[in-house]
Amino acid sequence: MPPMYSMPPLQTTAAPINSFYGGDFGMTTTTMSPVRAGPVPIAPDPVGLRQMNALKRMREEEDYSEFYQKRRRRAPSQTGPVELNEEEQLLLKLKEEENLPWKDIAVRFQTDLGKSYQVPALQMRFKRLRERMRTWTETDVQALEQAYDYWERFQFEIIAAKV
Repeated sequence: MPPMYSMPPLQTTAAPINSFYGGDFGMTTTTMSPVRAGPVPIAPDPVGLRQMNALKRMREEEDYSEFYQKRRRRAPSQTGPVELNEEEQLLLKLKEEENLPWKDIAVRFQTDLGKSYQVPALQMRFKRLRERMRTWTETDVQALEQAYDYWERFQFEIIAAKV
């Protein structure tokens, strides 16, 4: 392997270690690396750091604005009636019409359909079903957009007021 330094190591005579430890361990000469002209800069350049942070912030803002635009341009939810299969119809009937507890709904799924579901699975299925069935009016969408815009403009003032 070629040497890492362009200059050969320096041979120097060092004070014997025996003065401290009480013995001469055969170490009267040591090999030292060449001395560098000055300290190695390990701290970042403040000007370069500011520029780097500014570029990073600009990229994050661009990424966020692209994400926000993509998110706001989502296809509108379906406005037609939602077709429900037998399990979904039973789930809605048992929870909304009969107002049964979740454990009883799980038992009814087992007895009526012969399918065993855990309570959290039924709860999540019910939640997703209701989200799928939800219809958003134009006023709902406008209210949601206004609330989001308000939060975007005044979020720091709102947080500061609560601290």
